Order: sequence, then C-alpha cells, then structure tokens
Amino acid sequence: MRLDGIRGQERAVTALKRDLFTGQVALTYLFVGPNSVGKYTTAIAFARALLCTNRGEEGLDACGTCRACRKVQTENHPDLLVIRRYGQQIRIGEFGSKRKEGEPPQIRQLLEAAQRRPFEAPVKALIVDEAHRMNASAANALLKTLEEPPADTVIVLTATTLGALPQTVVSRCRVIRFRALERAWLASEIKRVRGLAGDEARMLAGFAEGGMERALEADPEEVAAKRLKALELLDAGLEGRTGDVLNHVAGVGRPREEAEDLLDLFLTLVRDLCAVQRGAPADLLIHADLADELSRRAAAYPGEILEALFERARELRADIRVRNANPQLGWEALLLGAQRATAVGG
Repeated sequence: MRLDGIRGQERAVTALKRDLFTGQVALTYLFVGPNSVGKYTTAIAFARALLCTNRGEEGLDACGTCRACRKVQTENHPDLLVIRRYGQQIRIGEFGSKRKEGEPPQIRQLLEAAQRRPFEAPVKALIVDEAHRMNASAANALLKTLEEPPADTVIVLTATTLGALPQTVVSRCRVIRFRALERAWLASEIKRVRGLAGDEARMLAGFAEGGMERALEADPEEVAAKRLKALELLDAGLEGRTGDVLNHVAGVGRPREEAEDLLDLFLTLVRDLCAVQRGAPADLLIHADLADELSRRAAAYPGEILEALFERARELRADIRVRNANPQLGWEALLLGAQRATAVGG
C-alpha cells in the first residue's frame, strides 16, 4: 500500500505528504483515531515512502516497486521494525536468549534498533502499533528514547485516543488524527468493493464503526450471528432474566476479541433503540433491517434506561480495550445493572 492508496483519510495523508515534500519529517509521530480506520496501514505506507529508493522528484510517496518497497510490504526491510502487543499488552521485553519462544519484538528491541545505524536506507522506521497497549514499564522505557530520538530514526506510534497514553509520551509526538469514516460512505464502499447487498453492507459498516479495514475483512454471516447474540444479551438484561444473562455471558472473552465484537454490536443496537425513540426513520438506523423489532423494544423501555445502558456499555468497551478488564465480569455487571435499572424504572 502507498499513501495514495489510503482511502477516507485525506487530511492525515496530506499532512504526511507535506512533511515528505518539505523535508520536515518529525522524529516521532502519533497516529490517533478509532480502531481499524487505517492508522497501521498508513504507518506502513509512510515507512515505505521513507525507505523507498525511487521516490521521484517531488518525493511525496513511495514508488511501490523498488526492492526497498517490496521489503517493507512484507516487513522484511532491515531498517523497519514493527512492535505489536504480546497477548494483551506491549511489554518492555527481553534481549537475546532471555526472550520467550514466539515472543514478538517488544520495546527493548525498538530501543536497540533506535541506537544502531541504518543498514540500507538513510533512516530507520520504527512502528509501535496499538501503543495504548504498552504497560507502564514499556511506556517509561520508550519515553527515554522519545525525549532524545536519534536523528536517523522515525518512530510512529498508533493509538485509539490521546488519553490512552501518558501525557509525557503524547507531548513528544507530532499528532496526526484519523477520523471514523462516515457510515453511509463506508457502506457504499463495502457494496462497491465486496458486492454485498445493501442491508449486509450497512450492517458491516455499523459493526466496523467507521473502520475500513474491519469492514472489508468481516464475514457478514459471522457478524449476523454475533448480532443475534448481542440482541439476546440485550433482551435478557432488559427483561430481567438473570439465569439467561449468566448463561449467555459464560465464556465471553475467549477469544477476547469476541467480547469486543459483541460489545460493538450491542452498542449499535442500543444506539438504534435510542434513535427510534427520538423518531428517527428506518433508513437512518444502523440495523435498518431490524426496524420493526427495534421499534417494539424501544416502546417497552424508558429512554433514560437505554441512554444509561449505552453509556455504561461505552465505559465497558474502554475498560476492556485500554484497561485490560475481564470481559465476562464486565458483561455480567453491565446486564445485571440493566436488569436492576429496568426493575426500578418499571
């Protein structure tokens, strides 16, 4: 992928191209925005441009065909290092023989790479994907390098929000903001690229929450099955069926991503219920194909209960993604809280 191939993030791409054109490339960047909106893809495309040996006269983008570009695309370039989470965290890691088998590079490997000279390119490109997953020791270790970054190194961090990182880290980065893609535009892109029906495209666009990568990778049948389970969880919580709540959330979080997917769908369903109560027409709903079912549910519960449930679900999502909360316990608390609120409200 080249910078020119990034869709929906024109402002971010323009800022990076301006830095390349003027030669004012920062030593540390922070790409911040929602999940799956192209932050990592853009980081790789930017690294490709930095390491490309044939950028052309204007130097705005990688050529995409030289040996360096091909190496970056497969993450085999000696001057490219990508740090990813190990389990649920990015850790400080160990050197050499002390590293566990199968452990991906962690912050110690980045620090080591930052201190050496580039092998082939004029600079090194070091990427920390999901930097908000760094534990405290990893963030503190990285901070020392961010305070005095080597002149031949460009470090790119990606994160969901500025608040998910220590302010001392944020303050040393050039922040590039990525936006959630508009749902209608994203649905039209899904239809165009994947050839899906309108209802399926809208469902995936809602599930992806403005994220192109997630929308293009998601399986519509799997998402539909998860949506059904999210509806069952919603009904069990609002209808006060304690046994069903406990049965439905048993095992949620294995794998952990399932809990996040369910919560994303749960949030879009509750959002639609709130929209129906405010008189939104069916074509403005994320789950327009469920308009009749949503109208029935929206009529059964006070708006303040649904709005409070939406806010608690948002907090749980942040707890799971950023603070490593236990998904099953979080789901239990969310739905049993909804049950109590419904009982009081009724």
